Amino acid sequence: MKVPHRYLFWVGGVAVIVPLVVLLVLQFRWLLSLEKTSTLAHRTSLDAFLSEVSDRVENAYGSRAERALKAPAAIFKDERLEGAEAWFAKAQLEGFRGAFAYRPETREHGTLLWFDVPARKAAPATELMQQAVTTATTHLLVLNEKAVPLYTPALWVEEGDREHRLILLPITDATAKVVGVTGVELDPAYFTSTMLPGFIATALAAHFADDFRSNLVVTVRDAKGDPVFGDAAEGQDDESSVSLPFVFKDWHLGVRSRAFTPAQLARTNFTINVAIASALAALLLGGIVFALRLAAREVKLSQMKSDFVSNVSHELKTPLASIRLFGELMSSGRVSTPEKIKEYGELIETEGRRLTQLITNILDFSRIESGRRVYRQQSVDLGALATETLKSFDVVIRHHAVAVDYTPPAEPVSIRGDPDALAQVVHNLVDNAVKYSRDQRRLAIEVSSRGGEAVLVVRDRGIGIPSSDKEKIFDRFHRVSTGLVHEVRGSGLGLSIVKHVVDAHRGRIEVESTVGQGSAFTLKFPIEARASGGAA
Repeated sequence: MKVPHRYLFWVGGVAVIVPLVVLLVLQFRWLLSLEKTSTLAHRTSLDAFLSEVSDRVENAYGSRAERALKAPAAIFKDERLEGAEAWFAKAQLEGFRGAFAYRPETREHGTLLWFDVPARKAAPATELMQQAVTTATTHLLVLNEKAVPLYTPALWVEEGDREHRLILLPITDATAKVVGVTGVELDPAYFTSTMLPGFIATALAAHFADDFRSNLVVTVRDAKGDPVFGDAAEGQDDESSVSLPFVFKDWHLGVRSRAFTPAQLARTNFTINVAIASALAALLLGGIVFALRLAAREVKLSQMKSDFVSNVSHELKTPLASIRLFGELMSSGRVSTPEKIKEYGELIETEGRRLTQLITNILDFSRIESGRRVYRQQSVDLGALATETLKSFDVVIRHHAVAVDYTPPAEPVSIRGDPDALAQVVHNLVDNAVKYSRDQRRLAIEVSSRGGEAVLVVRDRGIGIPSSDKEKIFDRFHRVSTGLVHEVRGSGLGLSIVKHVVDAHRGRIEVESTVGQGSAFTLKFPIEARASGGAA
């Protein structure tokens, strides 16, 4: 069994649309997952950035302090620690206020050499510094008293006095005994103005793109929460923060978004991606729908053309068969009375006219489709043209017992146009009115002038036109699919040609119809301007 084309289109449409919907659902779920992942990834990037800055702080101070403080034990053999001054004079001490060498002698006293880094020479140590160093090294003296060897001396930090933050390193001799301590005092101003900005800029470049770095605000706060670096806006919390390691451990390094948070950024990206995906899906779906509609239209057009060929074949056969039949009757001598000869002659003429009109419609349609239809303009009396066209229907009207009520204009109504084309318009309208009339075979034709326009009305009491078909009846090959139309053959070109001719003559066509009660076609054309000096 042959499957109808419309079902094949539905199956094809479903086969395309269902996978598309599934793809959109999967993409939407993927975008939701991407939103969550993006937020997490951004937070991970912030944490990695903070970790890198912290590591750089620890590595910078640790390596600098270790190189500067790893002095030989011999410098502590001098009573005045003069060798320590020479050692510090050669060391790299950027980032430190001062350096010192201390030899503990008792728990309350020892020898201290203070090296002023800016001045690059030894200087008297303050009493406060003397006490801070003595306190910080007390536990080393305890190790010596208990003869506990220190095999792996390591740096340690003293930040009890936040104004004097120290990094210290025990110095041992060959027996692992502590012979002294070297140390440096940190310079917070140098750290916040020089070292920290460099570390932060390098880490930002490593973890974030250029266009995103401008959205980040990095802040360093001291133990009181006051900003020592960056812009700490009141009421805005850091999205991620850590305490600095090794030195300045009571300081906090934090980062936050300036204009939008990671969640907002992820939501914005999600919205943009969904919008793009939806737009692409809409375009794809629109293309699919357009392709399906175009294919359906082509199939419908193909079917209409097939119907057209079938109908035209029938339309050609009918008048030819009648002409042949009447011709045979007359040529065989079976018809002898003048009345019958006249009747058959009129019938042959009528069928010939019908055949000629059908061929004319087909040829005109071909010219219209190819753009070769040319209209010759001249003055046309619309009333006279309607009268002449009706005369060509005399035999048909008598044969079908059609009552015609013709109302000519009160005075001549002239328009500019092609008389043959306009006659074809009237002929097609009257022919349709006759063919689609039912029991009440009555036509009303009126020609008049109204409001500066020439008006031609063809009214019948036939099967009528459904409202759904009113916009389609002027399409090529279209035939109303209800009522008597199935019993009446036709090419489906008549009204299409009518519409084209009326439009070419700057006219309008109006249709009023009620199913079962009839139709009225009203043509309106611009009236030809009268020559000056003529009758008013």
